[in-house]
Amino acid sequence: MDSIKAPEFWPNDPELWFITLESQFLLNKPSPITNDDTKFSYLISLLPPSTAIKVRESIMSPPPDNKYDALKKAIIKCTADSEFKKLQQLLTQEELGDRLPSQLLRHLRQLIGESKAVSDTKLKMLWMQRLPKNIQIILTTQEQASLNSLADLADRVTEITSSPSSSTSTLEKELASLRAEISAMKIDINKKEERIPRSRSRSSSSSRKSSPNSYRKYNPNGSWCWYHFRFKHHARKCISPCTFNKKAKNQQENSNNNQ
Repeated sequence: MDSIKAPEFWPNDPELWFITLESQFLLNKPSPITNDDTKFSYLISLLPPSTAIKVRESIMSPPPDNKYDALKKAIIKCTADSEFKKLQQLLTQEELGDRLPSQLLRHLRQLIGESKAVSDTKLKMLWMQRLPKNIQIILTTQEQASLNSLADLADRVTEITSSPSSSTSTLEKELASLRAEISAMKIDINKKEERIPRSRSRSSSSSRKSSPNSYRKYNPNGSWCWYHFRFKHHARKCISPCTFNKKAKNQQENSNNNQ
């Protein structure tokens, strides 16, 4: 006696459902089910009416061979078409309307179901596109927040904006505070980016100031080299022409004569 224990049809993931069904065919006792007509009949008996109607032609007029495989392909195709229509509705027809942002998000998730065609990133993008611009601006500042956290924040902003005019000032204050925070972050980033180039500029400038050529302008007569102008008697180098040593020699001679 057959012992098929296949689960109810999964319209959101028919490929996985068929794997489960076919594993039951192999595990059937007393022997695996391999006959095409038997598998075809089992498959028809397991389909919900809404799906059977969509593949009516494949059920009523099956091919002479490989009837099970032909019906399987028809079922996968029709459910894929249904999924595409859901996604199309998701992309073109759903708007926020009178719903809260979190309610719209839940509705979009219901439309997607368990489909893997739309990732959380795509869902976030589709959902945010349907929100008012002022809410979108606020949400874009919360890059690390989860989608559920963003929905809660969007609900709070919606409640504030839909409250009496006395609450409008509160929202304006919050937005002003947020703008100030963003501006401060931009200034901090700019400072960090400019820190290294500026230090290099200061180093270069300092180097230019400490060069012999730059110091010559402080020696109007040009009679002393930079080293003697800077270090006087402690200079260990001398650049010709330089009269410092000559002056020092004259001073020494005058001193000797005076003695």
